[in-house]
Parts: sequence; structure tokens; C-alpha cells
Amino acid sequence: MNLHPKTSGEKLLWERSKNEELIGHVKAYQLEIGILRSEIDQLKHEMKSVELGALILKNKKMKATLIDLENRIKDLKRENALYLEKIIKLQTMK
Repeated sequence: MNLHPKTSGEKLLWERSKNEELIGHVKAYQLEIGILRSEIDQLKHEMKSVELGALILKNKKMKATLIDLENRIKDLKRENALYLEKIIKLQTMK
């Protein structure tokens, strides 16, 4: 086929050939878009999993910190009680 079709039949064949070529490109792009969308969905899922894992770790760390602080408060209360006992003993000795 010539680059410039001369008859109307050649023009129609040329246009049909070009249309089929463009349809092929469109289908290839649609397939690629579908693949990319699937990859994006997978990455979103992985991101949510990572975020959830990070939140779980942060929660565990905060719980451990809370337990440590509660234990520290108990220790300080015990120390305070001992100091109060010593103060009372000292005051009663006078």
C-alpha cells in the first residue's frame, strides 16, 4: 500500500488499517492500566498492613511504658510511705 492512497477503496483500507492499529494501541494501554491499577491496589494493601503493624508495635510500646510508669508510681508510693513512717518515728522520739 502506498503512503498516500489514491482511490477511495485504498483510502478506506488505509483508514481501516490505521483504526485497527490504534485499537491495538488502546487495548494494550487498557491492559497496562489494568495491571498498574492492580499494582496500586496491592501497594495500598501492603501500606495498610505496614501501618497497622506500626500501630500495633506503637501500642505495645506504649503499654510497656504505661506498665513501667505504673510500677514506678507504686515504688514511689512505697518509698513515700517509708519516709512518712520514719518522720513519724522521729517525731515520736522527741
